[in-house]
Amino acid sequence: PAMLAGLDVLVFDMQDIGTRFYTYISTMGLAMQAAAAEGLPFVVLDRPNPLGGTYVSGYVLEPAFASFVGRFQVPIAHGLTVGELARMIKGERLLAGLDPLALEVIGLEGWRRDMQWPVTGRPWVATSPNIPTFATALAYAGTGLFEATVASEGRGTGAPFLLLGHPAIDAGAVAAVLGRSGLPGCTLSATHLTPRAMAGPPRSPRVPPPEI
Repeated sequence: PAMLAGLDVLVFDMQDIGTRFYTYISTMGLAMQAAAAEGLPFVVLDRPNPLGGTYVSGYVLEPAFASFVGRFQVPIAHGLTVGELARMIKGERLLAGLDPLALEVIGLEGWRRDMQWPVTGRPWVATSPNIPTFATALAYAGTGLFEATVASEGRGTGAPFLLLGHPAIDAGAVAAVLGRSGLPGCTLSATHLTPRAMAGPPRSPRVPPPEI
């Protein structure tokens, strides 16, 4: 509350990537709660959903498993812009305490629901260090699930979320099996990688990063 003292309005202007567990939308929801509690108007500057507004896929979050990494009962690829999601969070009462919130969404111009990011003609600006390209954002909706496992999802490499691995995996065998599944638009091949820390404290010398 002290950070909001003296403000006239709280503005949310961040580029989401259209996936439930990308935490910018959790930040938005918590900021909406904070604004409501302080009687501040909340303005969302809407931005395109890079995956498009017609791509909706994946399991819907079960409320018992809500956390900062996945807070709302929407599919993994939710198909909403941040403005649409803000209206849904308030209108569907997905978070408590939002009834008094004065919410305003500054809408998009020229964006259609069938547009994925490349169709907008705008350059991609990395939304975070591990989402450097649109291809990464597109893959993240699936490969981001591997963050909850002991496998590496490619963080600390030159292709985060485009590389997956674990020291116990037979890369050639797994690539061959997945390759025969006929996943549309996918080409899989075996490779070896060594993830390296990108930020934060260095790894303990007793726990060297494994080659995968």
